[in-house]
Amino acid sequence: MKKVTSMLTTTAAEKEFNEKYDHKHRASNQPKSLLYVVKGKLAFLRSVRSGRDPIFNKLAKQFNDLVDKEHRFKLTEITDPEQNVINSLWVIEVCYDEGGEPVIAQGSGFQLRGVGIVTCAHVVSDNGKVYDGLEAFKHDDPSKKYKVKVERMCNHRDVAICSLVIEDGGDFPCCSCSIERSGKSIMMQENVKLLGFPAYAPGCGHYIVDTKVAQFYTQSGIKKFEIATQIREGNSGGPIINLDSEVVGIALEGARKDGGRNGCLLISEIDPIISSDEYKI
Repeated sequence: MKKVTSMLTTTAAEKEFNEKYDHKHRASNQPKSLLYVVKGKLAFLRSVRSGRDPIFNKLAKQFNDLVDKEHRFKLTEITDPEQNVINSLWVIEVCYDEGGEPVIAQGSGFQLRGVGIVTCAHVVSDNGKVYDGLEAFKHDDPSKKYKVKVERMCNHRDVAICSLVIEDGGDFPCCSCSIERSGKSIMMQENVKLLGFPAYAPGCGHYIVDTKVAQFYTQSGIKKFEIATQIREGNSGGPIINLDSEVVGIALEGARKDGGRNGCLLISEIDPIISSDEYKI
């Protein structure tokens, strides 16, 4: 989408749009409103990427500066506690060989205070075997990558706790940005937020979307809950936070057309992994 300019509401801009860019036939034969065209495209972008998406917010702010109050979008600003959660996020990356072809896969992770970098076991391993060459980096500085060591892992819960390996002479990244886990029980229909890096590519920012707790369930003795938002590939291992920006869960996997759930692990399920030597790698 081109940058919105101050010509948005002028007759000249609307005339140029209809003559040069809009070639759809209309029974009314009436020219289309450029204002509503741009507003509709922004509304579609919001529906696809969420109202918290940084690209949507950047364009919507430009739009709001140019139009009357009745046409402005309501913007959701990032709070300081939310920014701290964003700063705690890591992109987890692995490169492996599959049938002679190199494959690069990525997942999400977050720094949990007093624990380490938490992610999903399936992000860092395959059938229980930890990948070689695991790396982690911040989304805003993908050139600075750190080797990842898996300290503890539970395939049954699909959780791994990791640390960073710093080479001799290397700079240790600032890990002061970490998330507190919540000490409160979450409730049905509680407002929560999902963060992470679905479909990450260089230049992509963080992903944050407002959602709700849809249901609780137990699977193979493990306590989980489902959220009312699709968990997309690459978002596995991302945190689910409450309105106090405390972790209440970990995103595991998304529902598919043939079934499944947008499942999350209750954060309390990491306690046995932390306390028992059974899960040490």
